[in-house]
Amino acid sequence: MMLLLKKYNRAQSFFPLVLSCRNISRKKQVLLTDLVQKKPEDLRRHQIYDYFIVLDFEATCERSKLTYDQEIIEFPAFKVNSSTYQIEECFHSFVRPTIQPILSEFCMQLTGITQFQVDDKPTLKEVMQLFDIWMEKHVLSDNKNFIFCTSGDWDLMKMLPSECKMKNLTLPKYFYPYVNINKSYALTMGKWPRLGKGRLHAMLRLLDLEVFGELHQGTSDCENMIRIMEVLSKKGHIFKPTSTS
Repeated sequence: MMLLLKKYNRAQSFFPLVLSCRNISRKKQVLLTDLVQKKPEDLRRHQIYDYFIVLDFEATCERSKLTYDQEIIEFPAFKVNSSTYQIEECFHSFVRPTIQPILSEFCMQLTGITQFQVDDKPTLKEVMQLFDIWMEKHVLSDNKNFIFCTSGDWDLMKMLPSECKMKNLTLPKYFYPYVNINKSYALTMGKWPRLGKGRLHAMLRLLDLEVFGELHQGTSDCENMIRIMEVLSKKGHIFKPTSTS
């Protein structure tokens, strides 16, 4: 990034001279022209992907059980413009659990999701079919680059794959690769956010951002992630798949 900003400053100083040199290729002239016209803020925020699909599941849980077949009960996903960090489309559905259909008191207190909210909702199989339709209409049909973003690896490395395997559901390939924004934070700030009330809460606090809505509620967590991502972008972070960040 520092090298890119040096190129920007150097291009501003010598741009007329560069254009007058016949041995400079047209391709390099266009690149330097682009650098001159862009502000440093634009250079810092240029991303590989056109859109981020920010996702955060909520699932059934028990306070005391170490081994527990969790099921997704809230499935939100926001399509976010990587240039503006504005939400352009959103998908949201509560999900009816089928293995443990009755939510625990701990789960309802943690997530704010009530039994009434999931009782008559579609199963995960049905929600994934609806989500696939949403993806085709709002994301895949655009022919633009996109990548899913989560806070941590739990959502897409553990939760969704394990439940799909347990219920014999096909896992769409478009979920992978994905960005773990916790790692993005660590790469940008030089340290991992301490757990405490959770890494999402820690990142908000350390970046001087107020908590939006309630933590451990899917839509609120997604919006908080988007705000964190925008700040990291302004600090120069380029979001890349977790495996190559």
